[in-house]
Amino acid sequence: MQPNTFQGENGGDGHADPTSETPLAMATSIHDMFMFSDDSGDAFRPFWGMPKSQAQASFHQLRAAGGLLISGSQAKGVTAWIALLSVAGATNATMFAPPDWSKAAIAASVPSVQISKCAGSRQCWVLDGLKPDEPVILYPRGKVPTAEQLTLKPADGNPKDFNWWGMHDGGAGRD
Repeated sequence: MQPNTFQGENGGDGHADPTSETPLAMATSIHDMFMFSDDSGDAFRPFWGMPKSQAQASFHQLRAAGGLLISGSQAKGVTAWIALLSVAGATNATMFAPPDWSKAAIAASVPSVQISKCAGSRQCWVLDGLKPDEPVILYPRGKVPTAEQLTLKPADGNPKDFNWWGMHDGGAGRD
């Protein structure tokens, strides 16, 4: 078992190869921390599972119900932006805004996209006027994301924890 919860078996060369027993539930849990999508209502919830203690979090094009690809970036619990791309031709979407946007009015980078609140919910927004393959960036009104904020970068980390299944000097050394 590796620190990333992946499991391996020795293939005879001293390298632990990934196995089918690797807990895919862990990958799903991480996906849901970034963006949860509700198939029953075609709604998506970016960053609803992300702990506030997480210093940096960003993701690119996770698939949501309705044929949407969702991206987003957050630092120190503050969501800078959420992007969506309709790849299946959906013209509308329902988003439960990130928790830190609970009191924010939301703006879109594409003027033709209309944003309105769902009835009876402070966090739920309906996005109308989406066009296939036209990216839309959502952000709190008055806080247009900078080019730096829109640039996705890997989160900081400890290099010794990177590349568990790749080549390493002297063999895997992590079996």
